[in-house]
Amino acid sequence: MPTDESGLVHHLGYADSLNVAISICLTYTLIFTCVRIHLRRSSFGADDVVVIFATIAAMVHFATSYACLTAGLGKPYDMIKNNISQLSSTAVASAVTFILALYTAKIAALVFLMRIQSKTRNPRLYVVLIALYSILGIASAIIVSAGCPSSSGYYWNIAGNIDSCPGEEARWQVMTALDVISEVILLVLPVHLVWSLQMPQKRKLMIVITFWTRLPTIPLSIIRQTYTSHLASSSSPQPVDISLASTLVTILMAIELTYALISCTLTTSKNFTDGFSTGFGMGHMPGAAESYSLSAVGGSSGGGGTGTGI
Repeated sequence: MPTDESGLVHHLGYADSLNVAISICLTYTLIFTCVRIHLRRSSFGADDVVVIFATIAAMVHFATSYACLTAGLGKPYDMIKNNISQLSSTAVASAVTFILALYTAKIAALVFLMRIQSKTRNPRLYVVLIALYSILGIASAIIVSAGCPSSSGYYWNIAGNIDSCPGEEARWQVMTALDVISEVILLVLPVHLVWSLQMPQKRKLMIVITFWTRLPTIPLSIIRQTYTSHLASSSSPQPVDISLASTLVTILMAIELTYALISCTLTTSKNFTDGFSTGFGMGHMPGAAESYSLSAVGGSSGGGGTGTGI
């Protein structure tokens, strides 16, 4: 770190780290989406279309994060406070697009599960959940941004925005709670999917584990909220540099969103599921007229089991 004439050490900031993090997340998001499109080219479905929309929304989020970087995010607050209005408006846009892209990725997972069950069960539950998640995504975006104009000060200065953007910390706590609850539901649904299938318990467990690759999104969400709460700690013994602290939040948002999108590809990739010795195997719904191959949803156009293709 550089020092001034008095010998005091100055923090250069996290601008370079932010740039690298966004670039890596952007690259991985594009790679995994392209891989998904390639693997599913012979069985392209509605869930793949939703993933593309989620990827586009993620691209917008990364673009707004780059705009934050250009406006000075990552540098010490004293260096950017004269340009705070522009930074605040891009920070709001970054937060809103993060939420919208995140929930679009969740909806993609729901559409995929609905696609699996549509041959044997009424997909009404998933239609309701898709509508609910759409509402939650829009509502969460409104909750974190309503009544917080860029002229009120830096968006992430939660401790200093008590009057101009009231309850900002509570808003993000609500958003994170909804995020975690919605993820828990996505983890429970695969269990519901295989519960009545007539197959060995070990095989059922493999299916659930495959879908549970999205589990890390929950601790990522909690960690992001922990760092967000630090921005409201005005009584901290050591003053918090709002710009530097919010840079970490921005990086964590990018990581959470990227992993959510990657998990959408991992859970539908036949190359991934074939890593298990039994694959996804066969299952028969009691009382159903036809059996179906869960491995078919991996996008294979070849053999690997008889049953109803998707």
